[in-house]
Amino acid sequence: QPGDVLTVFSVNDVRVPQAKRQVYVRVEGEVRRPGIYQMKRGDSLTHLIEKAGGLTEDAYLFGAGFYREQVRKDQLANLDQLVRKLEMQTQSKLSASAASASQSESATAVQLRIQAEQLAQKQALERLRNLKPTGRIMLGLKPEGAKVDALPTLRLESQDRLVVPAKPDFVYVLGSVNTESSMIWQKGQTVQDYLDVSGLTSGADKDELFVIRADGSVLSNGDRWFGSVAKAEAMPGDLIVLPEKTDHESAWSVFTRNAKDITQRSEERRVGKECL
Repeated sequence: QPGDVLTVFSVNDVRVPQAKRQVYVRVEGEVRRPGIYQMKRGDSLTHLIEKAGGLTEDAYLFGAGFYREQVRKDQLANLDQLVRKLEMQTQSKLSASAASASQSESATAVQLRIQAEQLAQKQALERLRNLKPTGRIMLGLKPEGAKVDALPTLRLESQDRLVVPAKPDFVYVLGSVNTESSMIWQKGQTVQDYLDVSGLTSGADKDELFVIRADGSVLSNGDRWFGSVAKAEAMPGDLIVLPEKTDHESAWSVFTRNAKDITQRSEERRVGKECL
Protein backbone atom coordinates (compact mmCIF):
# COMPACT_ATOMS: atom_id res chain seq x y z
CA GLN A 1 0.00 0.00 0.00
CA PRO A 2 1.12 3.63 -0.40
CA GLY A 3 3.69 4.47 2.27
CA ASP A 4 4.95 0.93 2.79
CA VAL A 5 8.71 0.41 2.97
CA LEU A 6 10.26 -2.81 1.68
CA THR A 7 13.76 -3.59 2.98
CA VAL A 8 15.84 -6.43 1.59
CA PHE A 9 18.52 -7.46 4.10
CA SER A 10 21.74 -9.20 3.21
CA VAL A 11 22.69 -12.50 4.83
CA ASN A 12 25.15 -10.60 7.02
CA ASP A 13 22.51 -8.19 8.40
CA VAL A 14 20.22 -10.67 10.10
CA ARG A 15 21.12 -14.02 11.67
CA VAL A 16 18.46 -16.55 10.80
CA PRO A 17 18.09 -20.14 12.04
CA GLN A 18 20.54 -22.63 10.61
CA ALA A 19 17.75 -24.50 8.83
CA LYS A 20 16.75 -21.36 6.89
CA ARG A 21 20.20 -20.21 5.88
CA GLN A 22 21.26 -20.39 2.26
CA VAL A 23 24.67 -21.99 1.89
CA TYR A 24 26.82 -20.84 -1.01
CA VAL A 25 30.23 -22.51 -1.29
CA ARG A 26 33.08 -21.94 -3.71
CA VAL A 27 35.16 -24.79 -5.12
CA GLU A 28 38.29 -24.15 -7.20
CA GLY A 29 41.14 -26.02 -8.78
CA GLU A 30 41.20 -29.62 -9.94
CA VAL A 31 37.47 -30.37 -10.12
CA ARG A 32 35.56 -30.87 -13.33
CA ARG A 33 33.17 -27.95 -12.80
CA PRO A 34 34.71 -25.23 -10.59
CA GLY A 35 32.36 -22.54 -9.40
CA ILE A 36 29.99 -21.39 -6.66
CA TYR A 37 27.31 -23.86 -5.60
CA GLN A 38 24.23 -23.58 -3.43
CA MET A 39 24.29 -26.46 -0.97
CA LYS A 40 21.61 -27.99 1.18
CA ARG A 41 21.63 -27.90 4.95
CA GLY A 42 23.88 -30.67 6.23
CA ASP A 43 25.85 -31.11 3.00
CA SER A 44 29.54 -31.92 3.42
CA LEU A 45 32.70 -31.65 1.33
CA THR A 46 31.90 -34.97 -0.30
CA HIS A 47 28.59 -33.59 -1.58
CA LEU A 48 30.34 -30.47 -2.83
CA ILE A 49 32.88 -32.44 -4.89
CA GLU A 50 30.12 -34.62 -6.29
CA LYS A 51 28.15 -31.54 -7.34
CA ALA A 52 31.30 -30.16 -8.99
CA GLY A 53 31.58 -33.28 -11.13
CA GLY A 54 34.30 -35.01 -9.12
CA LEU A 55 38.07 -34.62 -9.12
CA THR A 56 40.25 -34.45 -12.20
CA GLU A 57 43.08 -36.89 -12.86
CA ASP A 58 45.62 -34.28 -11.74
CA ALA A 59 43.95 -33.56 -8.38
CA TYR A 60 46.10 -33.74 -5.24
CA LEU A 61 43.45 -34.11 -2.58
CA PHE A 62 45.98 -34.31 0.29
CA GLY A 63 47.05 -30.75 -0.45
CA ALA A 64 43.49 -29.40 -0.67
CA GLY A 65 42.91 -26.18 1.23
CA PHE A 66 39.58 -25.70 3.01
CA TYR A 67 38.92 -22.15 4.22
CA ARG A 68 36.13 -20.82 6.44
CA GLU A 69 35.47 -17.13 7.00
CA GLN A 70 34.34 -17.53 10.59
CA VAL A 71 37.52 -19.43 11.44
CA ARG A 72 39.59 -16.63 9.90
CA LYS A 73 37.79 -14.07 12.05
CA ASP A 74 38.32 -16.20 15.16
CA GLN A 75 42.01 -16.62 14.34
CA LEU A 76 42.37 -12.87 13.86
CA ALA A 77 40.61 -12.12 17.15
CA ASN A 78 42.80 -14.63 19.02
CA LEU A 79 45.92 -13.15 17.44
CA ASP A 80 44.92 -9.62 18.47
CA GLN A 81 44.25 -10.84 22.00
CA LEU A 82 47.65 -12.54 22.12
CA VAL A 83 49.43 -9.39 20.94
CA ARG A 84 47.69 -7.26 23.60
CA LYS A 85 48.57 -9.79 26.29
CA LEU A 86 52.22 -9.88 25.23
CA GLU A 87 52.35 -6.07 25.15
CA MET A 88 51.20 -5.96 28.77
CA GLN A 89 53.71 -8.61 29.77
CA THR A 90 56.45 -6.74 27.96
CA GLN A 91 55.74 -3.52 29.83
CA SER A 92 55.71 -5.39 33.13
CA LYS A 93 59.05 -7.08 32.37
CA LEU A 94 60.67 -3.82 31.33
CA SER A 95 59.45 -2.10 34.50
CA ALA A 96 60.72 -4.98 36.62
CA SER A 97 64.03 -4.91 34.77
CA ALA A 98 64.48 -1.21 35.44
CA ALA A 99 63.54 -1.63 39.10
CA SER A 100 65.97 -4.52 39.59
CA ALA A 101 68.94 -2.63 38.19
CA SER A 102 71.88 -2.96 40.53
CA GLN A 103 73.35 0.13 42.15
CA SER A 104 76.69 -0.63 40.53
CA GLU A 105 75.22 -0.05 37.09
CA SER A 106 75.44 3.41 35.66
CA ALA A 107 72.39 5.21 34.29
CA THR A 108 73.76 4.82 30.77
CA ALA A 109 74.23 1.07 31.17
CA VAL A 110 70.69 0.64 32.50
CA GLN A 111 69.29 2.67 29.64
CA LEU A 112 71.20 0.63 27.05
CA ARG A 113 70.02 -2.63 28.56
CA ILE A 114 66.38 -1.54 28.59
CA GLN A 115 66.65 -0.28 25.01
CA ALA A 116 68.05 -3.63 23.88
CA GLU A 117 65.20 -5.47 25.59
CA GLN A 118 62.64 -3.09 24.10
CA LEU A 119 64.00 -3.63 20.61
CA ALA A 120 63.86 -7.43 20.93
CA GLN A 121 60.30 -7.34 22.27
CA LYS A 122 59.21 -4.87 19.58
CA GLN A 123 60.56 -7.08 16.80
CA ALA A 124 58.77 -10.14 18.23
CA LEU A 125 55.45 -8.28 18.47
CA GLU A 126 55.86 -6.88 14.98
CA ARG A 127 56.27 -10.37 13.56
CA LEU A 128 53.01 -11.39 15.25
CA ARG A 129 51.15 -8.37 13.91
CA ASN A 130 52.27 -9.18 10.37
CA LEU A 131 50.71 -12.65 10.49
CA LYS A 132 47.68 -12.95 8.20
CA PRO A 133 45.20 -15.62 9.34
CA THR A 134 43.66 -17.48 6.41
CA GLY A 135 40.96 -19.49 8.16
CA ARG A 136 42.33 -22.74 6.80
CA ILE A 137 41.07 -25.97 8.36
CA MET A 138 43.30 -29.02 7.99
CA LEU A 139 41.38 -32.00 6.69
CA GLY A 140 43.53 -34.68 8.31
CA LEU A 141 44.02 -36.78 5.19
CA LYS A 142 46.85 -39.25 4.73
CA PRO A 143 49.65 -38.16 2.39
CA GLU A 144 49.30 -41.20 0.16
CA GLY A 145 46.07 -42.42 -1.39
CA ALA A 146 43.81 -39.65 -0.10
CA LYS A 147 40.28 -40.24 -1.39
CA VAL A 148 37.05 -38.29 -1.37
CA ASP A 149 35.48 -40.85 0.95
CA ALA A 150 38.15 -40.05 3.55
CA LEU A 151 37.13 -36.38 3.79
CA PRO A 152 35.71 -35.39 7.21
CA THR A 153 31.93 -35.10 7.48
CA LEU A 154 32.13 -31.38 8.10
CA ARG A 155 28.88 -29.50 7.57
CA LEU A 156 29.36 -26.70 5.05
CA GLU A 157 28.70 -23.06 5.84
CA SER A 158 28.14 -20.11 3.56
CA GLN A 159 31.35 -18.53 2.18
CA ASP A 160 33.32 -21.75 2.67
CA ARG A 161 36.00 -22.27 0.02
CA LEU A 162 37.66 -25.48 -1.16
CA VAL A 163 40.78 -25.32 -3.32
CA VAL A 164 42.06 -28.59 -4.80
CA PRO A 165 45.55 -28.15 -6.30
CA ALA A 166 47.26 -30.24 -8.93
CA LYS A 167 49.84 -32.72 -7.70
CA PRO A 168 53.16 -30.88 -7.38
CA ASP A 169 56.27 -32.27 -9.05
CA PHE A 170 58.75 -30.64 -6.70
CA VAL A 171 60.14 -30.60 -3.17
CA TYR A 172 61.42 -27.26 -1.90
CA VAL A 173 64.46 -26.79 0.34
CA LEU A 174 65.08 -23.51 2.17
CA GLY A 175 67.28 -22.27 4.96
CA SER A 176 70.85 -23.04 5.96
CA VAL A 177 71.80 -24.97 2.82
CA ASN A 178 74.30 -24.24 0.08
CA THR A 179 71.63 -24.25 -2.62
CA GLU A 180 68.04 -23.18 -1.98
CA SER A 181 66.15 -24.81 -4.81
CA SER A 182 63.18 -26.80 -6.03
CA MET A 183 64.02 -30.41 -6.72
CA ILE A 184 62.02 -33.01 -8.58
CA TRP A 185 60.07 -35.23 -6.23
CA GLN A 186 60.98 -38.90 -6.43
CA LYS A 187 59.03 -41.58 -4.63
CA GLY A 188 60.93 -43.15 -1.75
CA GLN A 189 63.36 -40.27 -1.29
CA THR A 190 63.74 -39.07 2.30
CA VAL A 191 64.14 -35.55 3.64
CA GLN A 192 67.82 -36.32 4.24
CA ASP A 193 68.27 -37.26 0.58
CA TYR A 194 67.15 -33.79 -0.50
CA LEU A 195 69.33 -32.14 2.16
CA ASP A 196 72.33 -34.08 0.88
CA VAL A 197 71.76 -32.75 -2.62
CA SER A 198 71.33 -29.17 -1.38
CA GLY A 199 74.34 -29.34 0.92
CA LEU A 200 74.34 -28.19 4.56
CA THR A 201 76.19 -25.10 5.70
CA SER A 202 78.40 -25.10 8.78
CA GLY A 203 75.73 -23.18 10.71
CA ALA A 204 72.85 -25.57 9.96
CA ASP A 205 70.80 -26.62 12.99
CA LYS A 206 69.51 -30.11 12.19
CA ASP A 207 67.81 -30.41 15.58
CA GLU A 208 65.38 -27.67 14.53
CA LEU A 209 64.70 -29.13 11.08
CA PHE A 210 61.02 -29.11 10.09
CA VAL A 211 58.86 -29.83 7.06
CA ILE A 212 55.72 -27.95 5.99
CA ARG A 213 53.48 -30.34 4.10
CA ALA A 214 51.04 -29.52 1.33
CA ASP A 215 48.05 -29.86 3.66
CA GLY A 216 49.44 -27.16 5.97
CA SER A 217 50.65 -29.53 8.69
CA VAL A 218 54.17 -29.32 10.11
CA LEU A 219 56.50 -32.25 10.71
CA SER A 220 59.19 -31.61 13.33
CA ASN A 221 61.53 -33.57 15.56
CA GLY A 222 59.37 -32.78 18.58
CA ASP A 223 56.46 -34.68 17.02
CA ARG A 224 58.38 -37.90 16.40
CA TRP A 225 58.99 -40.49 19.08
CA PHE A 226 61.38 -42.54 16.99
CA GLY A 227 63.91 -41.18 14.55
CA SER A 228 64.16 -37.69 13.17
CA VAL A 229 62.44 -35.70 10.49
CA ALA A 230 65.42 -36.29 8.23
CA LYS A 231 64.48 -39.99 7.95
CA ALA A 232 60.87 -39.27 6.94
CA GLU A 233 59.82 -39.84 3.35
CA ALA A 234 59.40 -36.60 1.43
CA MET A 235 56.01 -36.00 -0.18
CA PRO A 236 55.10 -33.91 -3.23
CA GLY A 237 54.94 -30.23 -2.37
CA ASP A 238 56.94 -30.56 0.87
CA LEU A 239 58.79 -27.45 2.02
CA ILE A 240 61.92 -28.53 3.89
CA VAL A 241 63.21 -25.79 6.18
CA LEU A 242 66.60 -26.06 7.85
CA PRO A 243 67.14 -23.16 10.27
CA GLU A 244 70.49 -21.70 11.11
CA LYS A 245 71.90 -22.02 14.60
CA THR A 246 71.00 -18.90 16.53
CA ASP A 247 72.94 -17.21 19.26
CA HIS A 248 70.50 -17.06 22.15
CA GLU A 249 72.66 -14.49 23.92
CA SER A 250 70.71 -11.29 24.41
CA ALA A 251 71.76 -7.99 22.92
CA TRP A 252 72.47 -6.70 26.42
CA SER A 253 74.76 -9.66 27.19
CA VAL A 254 76.67 -9.02 23.98
CA PHE A 255 77.07 -5.36 24.91
CA THR A 256 78.30 -6.06 28.44
CA ARG A 257 80.65 -8.82 27.28
CA ASN A 258 82.17 -6.58 24.61
CA ALA A 259 82.43 -3.70 27.03
CA LYS A 260 84.16 -5.98 29.53
CA ASP A 261 86.60 -7.18 26.88
CA ILE A 262 87.38 -3.64 25.78
CA THR A 263 87.88 -2.52 29.39
CA GLN A 264 90.08 -5.53 30.12
CA ARG A 265 92.25 -4.90 27.06
CA SER A 266 92.59 -1.23 27.98
CA GLU A 267 93.64 -2.19 31.50
CA GLU A 268 96.18 -4.67 30.14
CA ARG A 269 97.67 -2.00 27.89
CA ARG A 270 97.85 0.44 30.82
CA VAL A 271 99.60 -2.11 33.04
CA GLY A 272 101.99 -2.94 30.21
CA LYS A 273 102.97 0.70 29.80
CA GLU A 274 103.57 1.06 33.55
CA CYS A 275 105.83 -2.00 33.53
CA LEU A 276 107.83 -0.52 30.68
